[in-house]
Amino acid sequence: MGIQILQYEFLGPVPLSEWGPPMGEILYAVLSRDRDRFNMLHVGDCEHTDDKAFFVQHEQFKCWVEKAGSDSALYLAVFPMKDSGVQRRRAVLQRIIRSYKPPCNPAADLPEQKPSYNVRRTDDTDAGGDNGGDNGNPEMAESAPSEPADPPPPAKDAADAAPSEPDSPRGAILCPCCGSGMDLEKRIGSNSALYRCAGCNMSETRLD
Repeated sequence: MGIQILQYEFLGPVPLSEWGPPMGEILYAVLSRDRDRFNMLHVGDCEHTDDKAFFVQHEQFKCWVEKAGSDSALYLAVFPMKDSGVQRRRAVLQRIIRSYKPPCNPAADLPEQKPSYNVRRTDDTDAGGDNGGDNGNPEMAESAPSEPADPPPPAKDAADAAPSEPDSPRGAILCPCCGSGMDLEKRIGSNSALYRCAGCNMSETRLD
């Protein structure tokens, strides 16, 4: 049994009361069950624990019970990330928090959103023009300047094998998980596209 959160296949959910240690190097999601629907209440990560009371003594346990209505309605799903390291787990964790905004995650857990696009002014001209004016309005652009850099080393081989479109240079978008360049995989509708990291294979949909 599994449940998909973003592109990650979590194991479970199982009743939280059935969980038992040990547990290590995972992401975990605490869910409430409403008939056949699961709602995310909290998501976190764990390096290692043998504590049977890990969840019962969690600082957000009271919030989970209040949101679920009772502790019997609490469920647990886990995503193993063996040998992942804290930095990578936190990167994936922050993507999930940003997307789902679980009500029992403290506001401090919500990462600061930074633009993943370049900013250029509409009055920018070709080489030799005046790029220093302040009269133009900023314009979002996912593409890099006209001479794109090669993708980072971990992503280069896969990037060479993947299809590429002229308006989406390789390496223009960096993977929030591992920092490698993300390549355009396919267009979705008229104003969005699916990008995939050739380093860790993470995918992400972005607006054009």
